[in-house]
Amino acid sequence: MKEKNFVIITGCLGILGRSLTKKLIEDEYYVLGIDLKDNFFNHSKFLYFKCDLTKEYQIKNLFKFISKKKLNIVSLINNAAIDHKVQTKQKFNFTKYKYNEWKEVMKVNIDSVFLITKYICKIFEKKKVRQYSKCFLNIWISWSR
Repeated sequence: MKEKNFVIITGCLGILGRSLTKKLIEDEYYVLGIDLKDNFFNHSKFLYFKCDLTKEYQIKNLFKFISKKKLNIVSLINNAAIDHKVQTKQKFNFTKYKYNEWKEVMKVNIDSVFLITKYICKIFEKKKVRQYSKCFLNIWISWSR
């Protein structure tokens, strides 16, 4: 039986995340989708794990799940992100932007990338995956309004 190759996609339930998930499934991959929202996507090649990527203990739980299910993770797509405009629900004005709002955005857009990548590297090290064959993709899009 052929081993199932899983790609992790963070932010899998957003517009871009859903499109990436569908494309990977079409290309014969299995997807482990990670998001904060309640799952509404259903497919036989899709597993879902609800997780706040800014909380290391939740990421540890995610990787316990991966280990328990014996998933063969081959790639990570860091797609989870928030936009300062979405978070504050107002027109963005840099001079009025509060530092604590900035930190919340950076916690999702930067810190979570560090945390999940740190744990996926542990899997690749155990599997003795060569450096050049690891695949990470970090997506950061700024929507203009």
